[in-house]
Amino acid sequence: KSQSRTVRNWIISLKTLRKQDTRLNTSSTNRRKKLQSIPQYSKKRVVHIPIQPEKMAKNIFGNRPGLENMNLGITECTPVNLEMSLIDENPKNEKIFNMSKIDDLAKYIKEKGFYQPILVFQKENGRYEIIAGHRKYRAKKMNGDRTIPAVVKQAPKTEGERSYQLIMDNMQSRTLTPIDTARSMKELSETWIQEQREAGNLTGKKKDILAEIFHCSAAKVSRLLRLLQLDDSMQALIADGIISVDAVSPLYPAEGDPDAALQKHVLQGINKIRENDSEAIITKKDIEKLVACYKTVDAGKTDSTEEKGKTVNPKATFRKITKNIENISERSEE
Repeated sequence: KSQSRTVRNWIISLKTLRKQDTRLNTSSTNRRKKLQSIPQYSKKRVVHIPIQPEKMAKNIFGNRPGLENMNLGITECTPVNLEMSLIDENPKNEKIFNMSKIDDLAKYIKEKGFYQPILVFQKENGRYEIIAGHRKYRAKKMNGDRTIPAVVKQAPKTEGERSYQLIMDNMQSRTLTPIDTARSMKELSETWIQEQREAGNLTGKKKDILAEIFHCSAAKVSRLLRLLQLDDSMQALIADGIISVDAVSPLYPAEGDPDAALQKHVLQGINKIRENDSEAIITKKDIEKLVACYKTVDAGKTDSTEEKGKTVNPKATFRKITKNIENISERSEE
């Protein structure tokens, strides 16, 4: 009996240990599942190792001047230091985007440092062309630097893709002025959209396609593209924010391009207003007054020539226009 009791106790103790072990395993499994449900524990930890572009490029490519083989470890997210003498600017960049105030950017980079690399792609001749970062490139060049951090992206296959890549990357890395946006729309319309249509990848009106790309309405696309009909001086005022896109609407005729003489008259009025107040923002009402002034003088000039058959004195006409402009500027001050 004593032996049987001992055996029975051993069996009970073993069963108890097994139950406890099972509970432990179950609790640890549940705990693991709960931890995995928490995002910070479920995701794999990523260790960011600081990149040393010069050493990395030297170890991988030796003393070669460029990155001839992109499959040796350099990815599209890895910045490398490139010799600035091996980099070319995209000739379309300056025609599309504003390249002013490079001096201020160069001074800022010299004081604060250079953080964001430029984007380039490698051409067939081994040199590189900038996709985004032309202003940074010029600023670094102005500071006398010989190298610049750059991310090498895949080269475009067609001219349309080259323009598309240039515009899209610049849209993400900088704030575009209305004139920059209008020129970008025109460039895409003439190159990339045309290629995609011929390949059968795109259908529909160009304005609708541009509206989808630039996240705006088709009516806004029309207004922006119409800005390119204005003189360069008027476009410069719009790019600098002195005149808004809607303020220049009185300059557009019902049909055809804006009158060059009218724009010249309006520019004289704007300069006169800004002489009195250099920080003045020209509104739509100011443009309407200047246009009405021009039409009044022009109508009087036409009547005098038709009725009297006399030639118009250009000095007298200019004096009238100047006097009207002064009156408008005085009203705006009040």
